Amino acid sequence: MQKLKNSVLDKLLQSHLTKAEVDFLIELSHYQDNSGKVHGVYYRSMCEATGMSYQTFYVTMLSLADKGLICFKKAYYGDWDITILDNDFSYPEAVKEGYISTGHDIFYDEAFKELKANEKLLAMQFLKIGGAGKRYHIGVELFYEKYAELLQVAKRTIQVYLGRLKAFFSIGIKDKMYWITPLQKVFKDRAPKDIQNFATHLGMVALRRNKAVCTKESLKDTLELVKQYAQSLKEETAEIFLGAVAGSIAKTNESVRDKRKWDRNLNPKFIHKLMRSSM
Repeated sequence: MQKLKNSVLDKLLQSHLTKAEVDFLIELSHYQDNSGKVHGVYYRSMCEATGMSYQTFYVTMLSLADKGLICFKKAYYGDWDITILDNDFSYPEAVKEGYISTGHDIFYDEAFKELKANEKLLAMQFLKIGGAGKRYHIGVELFYEKYAELLQVAKRTIQVYLGRLKAFFSIGIKDKMYWITPLQKVFKDRAPKDIQNFATHLGMVALRRNKAVCTKESLKDTLELVKQYAQSLKEETAEIFLGAVAGSIAKTNESVRDKRKWDRNLNPKFIHKLMRSSM
């Protein structure tokens, strides 16, 4: 569920975030469940995806928690369960509160990843207010007054931001109004889908936590289980799936005392059986 609520976006705009903090939140959003929770966030994977150092990962996670944007708990050696606060879509009326999709191509574009924190936040505001196929318009002076105050920067700095954002938005002035429209490249629909991201992430968590091994086929079949049950299990999907993978390996090796000798091959059929028994 690659979504960030409008209320969360407004909070980000007022939190004076660093580039690492913005990147951290966007990356989290790619793998969250309907409640805004991401299971098994592994520091190495996050660092590889965002380009931040290991030290920056820890500093950023703590800083975002201090700013009231996330909460986290240690779940396993080297990974955390992290929730984007107030980004809960588990209740029926949630989508009506407004959101942007972080599954759009813009969020996977290398040029977007190179933008500064405020440039990314401004782009996300444009998507929130305008959206796909719509034009955001606002008086020129009001625009500078509004965002200079929110971002705590000078008018000239905002003009620099707009210059860089022209890679993703049509930005022009007519009748003393700014007219801002997302370019088609923002919505090309080539980026990974929500369910694929969610399943792949949980699969990697299961492999790492259980030191499991797999064939291409067994991994594919195992990930299909996540996709199959995600709609019905919703927020319980991760817990049930990860528990079933761990349980399948433990039960397969009940008679083997030395864990170093355990058979750790993924067994999709057994995992499926355990998932159904947990429902």
